[in-house]
Amino acid sequence: MLQRKMYKKIEMFYAEKQSKALMITGARQVGKSYIVEEFCKSHYENYIRIDFIENPEYISIFSAAKNVEQILVRLSTLFGDAMIPGKTIVFFDEVQECKELITQIKYLVKDERYDYILSGSLLGTVFHDIVSVPVGYMDIMQM
Repeated sequence: MLQRKMYKKIEMFYAEKQSKALMITGARQVGKSYIVEEFCKSHYENYIRIDFIENPEYISIFSAAKNVEQILVRLSTLFGDAMIPGKTIVFFDEVQECKELITQIKYLVKDERYDYILSGSLLGTVFHDIVSVPVGYMDIMQM
């Protein structure tokens, strides 16, 4: 029931065609990643999932990048053919492990080539270390 409600909320968010990313927060093991993946698979031709716990080496993509072009070049190097502008959503999972991404998501969203969705657990305890939460470029939903 909770997952169906969240799925509908995610659908409505992306149906509005806003130039924003969406972050899903909530406790561990409530199905955030599952519901986001199901949405991505059924609504986009391509989706890329970057899990910062499973692949901590991806954190350097954001910590070492000076601008959005460097981030996108690095993502293209990793994911190549899956990076199709206008047809790809990038799912950043476990974002509490990559605080730089939350600050940089504004620039990725402004670029408008791809859609972005984020999820993370215990983000309330992590936000105090974040340089800037991009108000106006990201909405947050609690699951």
